[in-house]
Amino acid sequence: MQARRSILVFTILLSLACLYQISFSFFTNKEEAKASKRAQSKLDSIAKGSGYFINGTDTLWTKDLVDSENIKNLLEENEIRRITYKPIYPLTGKTYAECKQNEMAWGLDLKGGMAVTLEISYPDLVNNLSGRSLNPVFREPYNRALQRSRTSTEDFIKLFEEEFNKTQSGKSLASIFAIGDPSRFNTKMTNAEVIAKLQEEAKSALDRTENIISNRINKFGVTEPSIQKQPLTGRLLIELPGVKDKNRLRKLMTGTANLEFWE
Repeated sequence: MQARRSILVFTILLSLACLYQISFSFFTNKEEAKASKRAQSKLDSIAKGSGYFINGTDTLWTKDLVDSENIKNLLEENEIRRITYKPIYPLTGKTYAECKQNEMAWGLDLKGGMAVTLEISYPDLVNNLSGRSLNPVFREPYNRALQRSRTSTEDFIKLFEEEFNKTQSGKSLASIFAIGDPSRFNTKMTNAEVIAKLQEEAKSALDRTENIISNRINKFGVTEPSIQKQPLTGRLLIELPGVKDKNRLRKLMTGTANLEFWE
């Protein structure tokens, strides 16, 4: 009897904990539904030809500028921003942002969203580090490794090393890469050291790309994004639950950062 009571108490407490956790999603979904309705109302005004000013700026969106789905997504984002710090949870007064952080992560299967695969071109990386050398000592094994990489699952740098050793084993890679990128290579390096340096640069490029993409996704406001690295292929597998504006996110992740100086 005592054991049954303990199990019953434990079950009740566990159920209450689960309901509490789910309640965050309930209130955030409720506010997002309201934001969607407000966005739809403003979209209807655009469709009637009146247009709409975003965030009080001079940007007037009309039905002739972009398609209705992109406009609605943008309007929804603006509505969400307006309630970010609005208290929405009863009694505790937690804001929308706090509830969003505590809500359950549904993932792509339950919530939908966007899955993206980004790939770093290791052949281009090696080619650039060589200074795009036309020296046959580099170019011939490089082209053969490039050809093999189209049907092979091996790391490109490994393929390049194998092809180089087949025909150019007595030659020096350092003399080529020291000309292409003297800040990373010098003529005293052995072939093994050059290959190790190429692998190091490939890993560093993948890590930098992961950090850049992660920062961009965080600024976009995606909840519980998943980024998985595949060092062998130089790929990043990205899952973004709940993403609606796919065109904008695609541009955000693939855009090039430019640094400009103005007098």
